Amino acid sequence: MNFKYLLYFLILINVVFAQFQYSGQAQLSYSSFLDNHKMVSKPFRMMKLDCYYTFANIDVVSRNALEYNWSAKEYKYDIREFYLSWYPMFGEVRIGNQIIPLGM
Repeated sequence: MNFKYLLYFLILINVVFAQFQYSGQAQLSYSSFLDNHKMVSKPFRMMKLDCYYTFANIDVVSRNALEYNWSAKEYKYDIREFYLSWYPMFGEVRIGNQIIPLGM
């Protein structure tokens, strides 16, 4: 029984002292050719959602996207990045799927 209360206490501490942030955008657009007004058959990014969860020196980052193809009329949900960052005394350690842009 005491273990159960300890677990509830740890969850409560985690929720109280943690930080959750999110941001995103929705873009509803239509692409067509100028000469014949036919739809462009390439998918476009319709929605974007970024979520960040921080507790002490640990971060969990998730960047998601929803793509839509007008000609095929199909949706595609894409988890673009999902990783865990830990900030010890000696630097930063990241584990997971992340996009690292190189160059300009």
